[in-house]
Amino acid sequence: MSQPFDLTVSVGTTAVFPYISEPIRRATHQGRHTLEINPGRSEISDRVALKLDMGAAEAFTQIMAQLRW
Repeated sequence: MSQPFDLTVSVGTTAVFPYISEPIRRATHQGRHTLEINPGRSEISDRVALKLDMGAAEAFTQIMAQLRW
């Protein structure tokens, strides 16, 4: 049996296609952590636990800085 992901992330998309939105929906239904990185709104914006209203480059630059790799 496979292990679920700790975090499901959607980055910079309108999420209109099932292969993008379904993992977020499934994770939300299972009570898993979800994150959307997108300066605009999408079909999943109201479903995710955390939404970063910024572009991918800015978001990942800040995330990497916090990880201190």
